Amino acid sequence: MTLYSVPRQTPPAAVCSSAHNPARKPGRQQAMQQLISDIRRAMPLDEPYALLCQKQCVGCPKKLMEYLESELTGWESALQAGEQPSLGDINQLAKTSRKIYRVLQKNGLTPIPDKTSEG
Repeated sequence: MTLYSVPRQTPPAAVCSSAHNPARKPGRQQAMQQLISDIRRAMPLDEPYALLCQKQCVGCPKKLMEYLESELTGWESALQAGEQPSLGDINQLAKTSRKIYRVLQKNGLTPIPDKTSEG
């Protein structure tokens, strides 16, 4: 008994193009740009270091914000140069920013969402 592989058919270019099909998900480059924009809106990146640095804190918000700013700046430069991020790159930046956001919440530097108003 011989098994035959069925070649996968490639959809026409018009079907794959997000310009012709607005319901499709954004491309990786656009998704990374949107993620960076969302992070910049949600995080207190422009806060003075005196506000971020407290006497007692969980983690070091100042250093975490410096790290996150360098990551965002690096990706903005890479995207402008035409680099295509992988899905892993997008996922890693999202995961890193969520962890940093939780540290900022523990230090009282971001609002903690009210779980009773969500449902």
